[in-house]
Amino acid sequence: MDLSHWLLFALIMGLGLVTGAVIFEARVVVPLWFEDVPESIVDFHNPPMRVNSGGRFWIAVTPLVGIIAGTNAYFAYNSLSVNDAREWWLFSSALASGTIVITFLYFIPILISLSTAAQMHQRKLVRRVKIWRALNWLRSLSFIVAWLAAVQALYLGAVK
Repeated sequence: MDLSHWLLFALIMGLGLVTGAVIFEARVVVPLWFEDVPESIVDFHNPPMRVNSGGRFWIAVTPLVGIIAGTNAYFAYNSLSVNDAREWWLFSSALASGTIVITFLYFIPILISLSTAAQMHQRKLVRRVKIWRALNWLRSLSFIVAWLAAVQALYLGAVK
């Protein structure tokens, strides 16, 4: 097995981990601070309620999966294969890379700004949180699709 095979395998494993974690956070953690905005956000960011998955899990996993996805995009683009498997591989790695870039540009800054929710205008805060949550479901779907596409690429033989 060559480097391409291990990279695709790493992409599948990384996206599987991220997909599970994103779904867990959307179903378990986000409802802790979303149910009664803005009071729930203020309460969430004060001890002992504070759940710091961003500083413990995501700070390590997101950049690592981003690097793996970007590396896979490069290898998929330069692959000598001219078949459907290569297209699935390229689609998966590009979608994952793009989703991670958007995570750093939009999702993380919004979450960081929520730590000062007590000083924000309530109507603006509620609107921001509702938009973030709706877009977070799209981001979750994007990771699921990227993961399934990577599995499809492996199944079709993107790398030998």
